[in-house]
Amino acid sequence: MTDPHSRSTWRQKFADASRGIGVAVRGQKSFWVHFPAGVLVLVTAFALRLPATSMAILWLTVGVVIAAEVANSAFEALVHTVHPSFDPRIGRALDMAAGAVLILSIAAVAVGICLLGWPLWKVVVGVAAA
Repeated sequence: MTDPHSRSTWRQKFADASRGIGVAVRGQKSFWVHFPAGVLVLVTAFALRLPATSMAILWLTVGVVIAAEVANSAFEALVHTVHPSFDPRIGRALDMAAGAVLILSIAAVAVGICLLGWPLWKVVVGVAAA
């Protein structure tokens, strides 16, 4: 039997991907931490009129964290479907996948501090001096 996705059109592929994002958005509490944080960072960067290069780095950083969260959620769903009973080896694999998201999140905070820290400091000090 042929995989129904093997002959998908580009339109169908985008529909499938969009549906997958929707599943992640609706079903994962972690998404509702990363997404608003990312929006806040991007809005702040826009308000501070950061250079295009800094904006691009922030967009990429936010995108990578959110994509990692979606991938981790997909991994969890697949594991729980294929092997619904607890297995410590699978538990360790799930922990490692969650750890990857945590590492990326910490790195994203560092990027945000590097790119937003000084411009924010200048605004805060400027407001305080006025």
